Parts: sequence; C-alpha cells; structure tokens
Amino acid sequence: MSALAGCNQSYSQGMQPSPAPKLRVVTTFLPMSWFTKAVVGEEVEILIPPGTKHDYQAMPANVSAIATANVLVKNGIDFEQFLDGTTKSAQNFH
Repeated sequence: MSALAGCNQSYSQGMQPSPAPKLRVVTTFLPMSWFTKAVVGEEVEILIPPGTKHDYQAMPANVSAIATANVLVKNGIDFEQFLDGTTKSAQNFH
C-alpha cells in the first residue's frame, strides 16, 4: 500500500497535475482558419488579415508567429507565395 501512497503523494497534498500545453496553430488566411479551428477545437492565429489583397507581403510579425508555432496550416495551391521566404526566415529566428 505504501507504493500507492507514494505514487499519489502530490495529489494528496493538494497539487493538481499540470495541464498539457496548448497547441499553437497558425493559419494563412481566414477560410483555412475556420477549417483548422473546426478540426483542432482551439483558437488559431491568422497570418493574413481578412480582406487583404492577394499580393500580401509578409511582415516581421509573420516570421515570429511561424517560428513560435507548433503547426502551420496553409492552402497549398500557391495562394501563399509569401510563405517560402517567410518560413525560411522563421527557421533562423531566434
């Protein structure tokens, strides 16, 4: 019985297990955000603000968002041409 008490010691002292860290998900534009949020069930960050033109130029905040994300969700059919250089920059982000 002492082994069981030892395993549960932190709980018996009022400590709760720490929750799993939230997944940090970044999407490229609004429809991708809707789809991703429906799948993961959490808030996601959008790189391209709604209503932005198709010739979007990446900003430093985009590099930072990608560098700190666990997952980047993109369309994949060349809507996000700015991503090539941005993801390379994010890999070197410190």
